[in-house]
Amino acid sequence: MANISRKMIHRAFRIPEDILECLQTRADSRGVPLSNLVNKILRDYLAAEQQHEKSDFIPMNKEFFRRAFNMIDDADIDTFGREIGYAVANEYTSSFFPELNSYTIVLFLELWFKRFQSYQHRVDGQNSRHSFSLNHDINLNFSKALKIMLEGLVEPIIKSPLIFGDLTSGCITFTFNV
Repeated sequence: MANISRKMIHRAFRIPEDILECLQTRADSRGVPLSNLVNKILRDYLAAEQQHEKSDFIPMNKEFFRRAFNMIDDADIDTFGREIGYAVANEYTSSFFPELNSYTIVLFLELWFKRFQSYQHRVDGQNSRHSFSLNHDINLNFSKALKIMLEGLVEPIIKSPLIFGDLTSGCITFTFNV
């Protein structure tokens, strides 16, 4: 996405000292200015609020998913993953991002993965290589289905393959270039 110049406005806010220290530590560890980190946090919050307002999610616990994915045999995982990936690509992402491109798909993945136990997203700025690690703690069948879903969702947009690490029962890792 093109770098769009935005008007920056100076405001003063009162922030508890311990929170400010934590934010500064995180900004330092990421090598970014504190103001950039705070702006990212605020953008993410607004996007999450927009997502929450638009979403029609039904909250379910992990045990439900564990049982459901344990019942799916390997022969059906491929079909299931492709169908769900297609639905996510065509129904869910378009409600948040009218245009899907390499920039918005990364934003979508960040929004989606925040709903899981934990995730990490790293970017190698030199060649725009994105690395994701998603901890879901469900089971191996879920990892297999998620891999297929991600391939169907992301690869047509970035026009290159995702590179996956070893799938485990609780984690999936992948990288791609944009």
